Amino acid sequence: MWEAELAVRHYGCPVSDVSSSHSSVRIENVSRVRLTGGEAKRLLAVDGAESDVTAFADEYRDHDATVEFERVSAGDANRAYFISEVDYPADNPSILKLIDDAGCFQYSTVVVEHGVEHWVVYTRHKESLRRLVDAIEERSNNVRLARNVDVGPISDEEAIHYHALRSELTKQQLAAFEAALELGYYAENNQATISDIAAFLDVHHSTAGEHIKRAENTLLSEVGRHLFPDVVNQSTQTETLRSNPSEC
Repeated sequence: MWEAELAVRHYGCPVSDVSSSHSSVRIENVSRVRLTGGEAKRLLAVDGAESDVTAFADEYRDHDATVEFERVSAGDANRAYFISEVDYPADNPSILKLIDDAGCFQYSTVVVEHGVEHWVVYTRHKESLRRLVDAIEERSNNVRLARNVDVGPISDEEAIHYHALRSELTKQQLAAFEAALELGYYAENNQATISDIAAFLDVHHSTAGEHIKRAENTLLSEVGRHLFPDVVNQSTQTETLRSNPSEC
């Protein structure tokens, strides 16, 4: 498996275009991009002084490709969250679409500074990376391969079955947990609250709290079963003895 970092100046993309003239702000694409046709929707975290963030947001909304740019959290003094929806033209789609088309995989967080988007991608075959770089350049964008390393094979031994685990969560629980991650709810020293998650999902705070609690219970139980198998086995044996006292 190969890991590569690409530094991309994506012309026509409001994140790249607007940040190029607002060097005092730093942008993180902290959610997965949701694609529908040419439209892409994501959660952006914008770091900087309030006046700089406001100026960035005003210019972002005026960009030709911007459909929506709504502030969803006041955040602290140096960070604000926005929902961004962008309509990309067919001849210059989002970088994520080009990554998917090339058969590569993307790491979730994308950092943008001075107009340059920093993407971390993974691929099993180096030729897939070459196709991706070519596809970005062919659309009159600038791209630099900042890093390309062989991280070795990915082992499935003793792995948690993540897809099966996701399927155990309801749609509402999954949406709430994803929103919590996107807002940095679990990050150290973060000030995001259940109310922020509720506002992001447009639900009552008690509803968001219940979904988060149930999702956490499901996920932590599964992770705990893998991290502490001896404890789980001991607990299972105890329960068996309680239900079958004749075996004591």
